[in-house]
Amino acid sequence: MAVTSICGKLASDFIQDCKAPIKKFHQQAVLINKDDIDTSTITTTGGGSCAYNVSFALKSGKTGYRIAGIEAGSSFFGSVSKSRDDNGYPVYTHNVTIFLSGVDEQTKCVLDALDSGNYVVAMQYMDGTVVIYGFVNGMNTGDYDYSVQENAGGAAIVLSSAESAPENTLPLVYVSSTPGNEGVDFDDKFAAA
Repeated sequence: MAVTSICGKLASDFIQDCKAPIKKFHQQAVLINKDDIDTSTITTTGGGSCAYNVSFALKSGKTGYRIAGIEAGSSFFGSVSKSRDDNGYPVYTHNVTIFLSGVDEQTKCVLDALDSGNYVVAMQYMDGTVVIYGFVNGMNTGDYDYSVQENAGGAAIVLSSAESAPENTLPLVYVSSTPGNEGVDFDDKFAAA
């Protein structure tokens, strides 16, 4: 059965011949407890204009939490998988891969929190663009094997949208409430004043 889309239409050309592709993320992620988000605004394409972003503020006293690796690595990255729901509308599974290593109590506490929680994840491309994964429904860990004797002493942990609650948008570009401060907000872990 063919699915005919009546909701989306191209509104401009997209010429890529002079752009160098952005292919790498900074090797860090800021994880935000989903229930720590106080206010937000999502703006997507409509009326012939192009927008695909989110702005948000955390509850008073709340902050995101950084997990970082060595900048020369390639273990921290985001991706998205598109499928269609039962009604034929596009839905998206957001995925973020981070690398964790260690055998101490702090590592175990982080793994336990990741396994039990629901998160929104911010990643930053090398050009400074901050992208937000799992903003509407959140993300949590999938199955993994953790071994310090293999895989460079730890494990690639993947946080994904729940199969029963995919996102209705692609990952969103973060827009700061202070124009141009997206990188500053990322570095400050989106901490509320």
